[in-house]
Amino acid sequence: MNKKLKGPLIPGKDRIHIRDFYRGKVLLITGCTGFIGKVMLEKLIRSCPDIGRIYVIIRQREGITLEQRLKKEIFDSIMFKECFYRHPELEHIAKTKIIAVSGNIGVENIGMDPEVSARLQEEIDVVISCAASVLFSVPLLTLMKSNYFGPLMLLDFTKKCKHAKVFCQVSTTGVNSHKPHYSFCEEEITEKADPDEIVDKIMNENPEHVAANEADIMQPWANSYTFCKNLVERAIRKHRGHIKTIIVRPPATSACYNEPMPGWIDSLSAGGITAFPMALGVRRHFFIGPGNIWIMPGDIVSNGILVACAYCDALPNDDTSVVATCLSSVNPILFTQWVEAGGPYLAYNPTHT
Repeated sequence: MNKKLKGPLIPGKDRIHIRDFYRGKVLLITGCTGFIGKVMLEKLIRSCPDIGRIYVIIRQREGITLEQRLKKEIFDSIMFKECFYRHPELEHIAKTKIIAVSGNIGVENIGMDPEVSARLQEEIDVVISCAASVLFSVPLLTLMKSNYFGPLMLLDFTKKCKHAKVFCQVSTTGVNSHKPHYSFCEEEITEKADPDEIVDKIMNENPEHVAANEADIMQPWANSYTFCKNLVERAIRKHRGHIKTIIVRPPATSACYNEPMPGWIDSLSAGGITAFPMALGVRRHFFIGPGNIWIMPGDIVSNGILVACAYCDALPNDDTSVVATCLSSVNPILFTQWVEAGGPYLAYNPTHT
């Protein structure tokens, strides 16, 4: 369905000033050691260097400090090295303003030290929940720790922050995967069943019973990933309290289109699962339908998340907003076009060079 926007997106405003929104703001972001998280961090430092601070929750691992993980997995990544090479003045800004905090979204109180938590609650303006397990085969009870309870604990933390303006949950277009093919999906939360009742019923069951009957419990969703993502959207809407909340639904992500460098990716999950076998020549045939591609470049997804936070702040605080950072019939790219474009590119840019 083609829809043309009429009038401003926000009543009384004809534009959103993104840099103005982030100027001086203090952010808390989860999932920054992942692909999209790193792209967001680099974009914020490069395009909004006058941001206040960015706290990143990183899981403590044995034999390596938080600062070492921050350096190894973020600052030493190719994208940040390229950023510092092109903009030497940003290296000091990044290493001063990006601060690692020990935590784990899969445990109680997001695994944060109480003193650190209390201090951050005095500072944080914006929280972006980007951490999640993206594996479809993880058992339901295991995945619920990170993909359901994790974001809700982060929301509870946000509600305790004195200056919190926005809570952004990175979801997936897969929350609508239970609907018929080629359905038109509004940017809204459509399921009405109470998420607390559903989750309480699951958690009160014998774990062995849940494991043996996952497919029936999750119906009509096909896997634990999309099931949990759908549930947590509803739960965030129900429990948001006074916090302005927005849900961002990207599809599977692939290599960056333009920023920080064309073609950059450091993950084989999501879109990489489809593209990598083709790039290696291992898989030469794809059985695909006539619909739009369900993959979006990482930098487009990252930009969408950052814009969504500013957009949410400008909206009235009357409901949880939903935006989809994906293709539609307004500006379609078909799977056949993607495969036809990928072949010649890989021929001129072979993976062994």
